[in-house]
Amino acid sequence: MHEKIFISGAAGVIGRQLVKIASDKGHEIFAGDLKPRPTEFPSDIHYWQGDLNHLTVTELEKFNPSIYIHLAATFERSIESENFYFDNFENNVKLSHHLLTISNQLKTVKRRIFASSYLVYNPKLYLFDEPTPKSVGLSENDETDPRNLIGSAKYFHEKEMAFFDRLKKQNSNLNVRIYRGYGLNSRDVISRWVRMLLQGEELEVFNSEGKFDFIYCKDSAEGLYRLALSDVTGIINLGSGRSRSIQEVIDVLKKHFPDMKLKSITSDTGYESSEANISLLQENIGWKPIYDLETAIPEIIYYEKSKAVSPTPNIGNLLVTSASRKVTIINMAKKALATLNPSSKVIAGDSDENVITKYLADDFWQMPILEDHGLERLSEAMRARGIASVVPTRDGELKFWAKHKNSLAADGIAVMVSDPETIDICQDKLKFAHTLQSLGFPTIATFTDPANVVGELFVAKPRLGSGSVGIHLGITPERAAILFQESKEGELVFQEYVTGMEFSADVWVSPELNEAAVVLRTRDRVKNGESEITTIFRNTELETLIRKLALNLKITGPAVIQGFILDDNSVKIIECNPRLGGASSASFHAGLRQIQWNLQSQYDLLNVGDVREFTPQHLRMVRFPADHVIYDFDL
Repeated sequence: MHEKIFISGAAGVIGRQLVKIASDKGHEIFAGDLKPRPTEFPSDIHYWQGDLNHLTVTELEKFNPSIYIHLAATFERSIESENFYFDNFENNVKLSHHLLTISNQLKTVKRRIFASSYLVYNPKLYLFDEPTPKSVGLSENDETDPRNLIGSAKYFHEKEMAFFDRLKKQNSNLNVRIYRGYGLNSRDVISRWVRMLLQGEELEVFNSEGKFDFIYCKDSAEGLYRLALSDVTGIINLGSGRSRSIQEVIDVLKKHFPDMKLKSITSDTGYESSEANISLLQENIGWKPIYDLETAIPEIIYYEKSKAVSPTPNIGNLLVTSASRKVTIINMAKKALATLNPSSKVIAGDSDENVITKYLADDFWQMPILEDHGLERLSEAMRARGIASVVPTRDGELKFWAKHKNSLAADGIAVMVSDPETIDICQDKLKFAHTLQSLGFPTIATFTDPANVVGELFVAKPRLGSGSVGIHLGITPERAAILFQESKEGELVFQEYVTGMEFSADVWVSPELNEAAVVLRTRDRVKNGESEITTIFRNTELETLIRKLALNLKITGPAVIQGFILDDNSVKIIECNPRLGGASSASFHAGLRQIQWNLQSQYDLLNVGDVREFTPQHLRMVRFPADHVIYDFDL
């Protein structure tokens, strides 16, 4: 029987190769990463996209892996920046600690592999002021003194792995110290140089006499897979076993790019001269890496040329309209763009020049009042700002954007909004209730005359729009009759007052794929119609019901569907807001990527598995005001 394998960082350079090897061998795989699901992954792989710091024991327990391989990590170039100080903690120290903690709560996990780094060794062993003729072979028992933040994070987690071995009186963990990795779709120096050479750019070469143990991604993946199935524990090196100089890399590249231009630069960072002693690796698994620069670099060149033939679309800037105080939507948009194209900007748009999101978005636009006759000027203004995507956030503007989304699409601007017919149904509570009744979905009987309502207590609410303004809950029939007399004809609708567990369902719908993803959450504490405390929960029957309803309503993109689960467990759907909700960020943290998926769909990058196989995490979100400090140098 094949082992079930959990792989973090599965969409990374090594992770993609490891997933392929394990899948080809017939293993069941739970793959997790911040990045979108790679298109080449087989459909039977369980893919979890998001910050794995939020992965729960419950989610992992559903899969019950027997082998745990932790690859996910954040790296930077030789000189680490100030921002990396924070990224290293979140994505290396904190993440490794979290994943080890939850994996140790699973009885099924019998083997843990951690992708460590040779950077844990004392750099005095292999870093010199002058070039050296012979490289230093680093062995597993050599002195350790991490070279930088990433090395320190790796070394700390090695100690955590050893701690759990001692604590549980077991010996199943293995720390694999990987050397200078390079490969396909990578940010390593070799891949960067190949991309530059294909563009005819000049290379800047620092300290060409430096020697490194370069190990190709396919070899790293093969080594990790073999080690995962072995009984080796403790610490082991994974490298090619042979150092190669930067000059040798240049020489190999020159064979493929004879007209290459380069500029040699001497740096004061020192000369590295290291290689892995892989005696222990060969002794334990009878294998060593097979790739060298001469065989790997042609593969990288072919891969990069293939990408150049079908380049990734240039994702433009994204506009969040009526941005006001919608900080969570700005942050969701920024994370979506960071995943797909970090160079794109999130622009907060609002008619008020003093909104707080002005200081949190990448840019701000004081927008004009939306008017049909000004559409052409509006489109020109958006194109001038490089805006290719629009996220409307206010009920009152949805009809405008829905009406003109096809015209804007012709100008290269995609609007994340449903069609006008859907907006009309969702914003008219009488029409919404009648539509649900005609489609066979459970809702509350709704009338414009309270005399038709059956029940002891009533609800009166404005017929048009959404939100809590103007709603009268739990009123007597007599009070309802007075409100009916005082209002304009058809201005209010009346319903029976029901009680139960109030819920919201955040959905994202792709009409092209005929798929909808759903996240259910309770509204534990509500203020001004918005959830201050909300908790994600699972109910597969209700999820199926909401998914069918969203497709029947012909929702496009995001929506929030609200309802009640009554005491007898029956369901009543009461409302649908066809936009992102104020507390929709809870569902974002649970894995629902509404803005990102919309962008991926817009640029034909969406994998149907992202939506079809989506499984939300369990969590609770508490919303509260927070300070955002802007320092002098940012003013």
